Amino acid sequence: MDVYRKKLQVKLYSLKYGLFFREHFYELLQHTKILTFSEFDHIKLPIQNDHLFFINEGLVAGTLEKKVDTKWYRLVKDMEVFGNFQELTGIEIPKFYWHAVTKVELMAIPINILVSKLSISPPNLENLVRHLSSVEIKRMHFLNHLSKLSAIEKFNFLESEIPELILKTRTSLLSNFLGLTRETLSRILKEKMHQPSLD
Repeated sequence: MDVYRKKLQVKLYSLKYGLFFREHFYELLQHTKILTFSEFDHIKLPIQNDHLFFINEGLVAGTLEKKVDTKWYRLVKDMEVFGNFQELTGIEIPKFYWHAVTKVELMAIPINILVSKLSISPPNLENLVRHLSSVEIKRMHFLNHLSKLSAIEKFNFLESEIPELILKTRTSLLSNFLGLTRETLSRILKEKMHQPSLD
């Protein structure tokens, strides 16, 4: 995907949620890094500043440890934002290690530059903070809901809400995310294969 289309994705996202890019789109994207990560890569930049990441394509998991095959505490799909923006939102959650679950293409905007640009227009900054807080709360609710379901309910919920995770993720990682044994997940997949078609 070329750079123009990547930037246009970000603009569509910001317009959809009434965010800041209406006035500041090109100015902010001058400071954006466009990056690609392979499956299982740790998403980290050489500089220490926190970034707001926008996924152009792929799936990202947030863990409390540096390994992707540990428990996932966040799951982010393409055309969504993520990052360690706790200080910006005031939500008290631990900082996550972010990992590419599949090949990931993303854009990274330094949060300090974002805040300095948006501080000129406080309503824009407030909109961003409100949006990021909402995103964080929805992700927590998603995982909390998932944890309360039975094995088949978990799979059906994922099939309905994030089918790309089933399509693109290794079975071992998928079973880990769902909190199921590989045997249980394999049995569910086998049963799904033998269900009658919808035709």
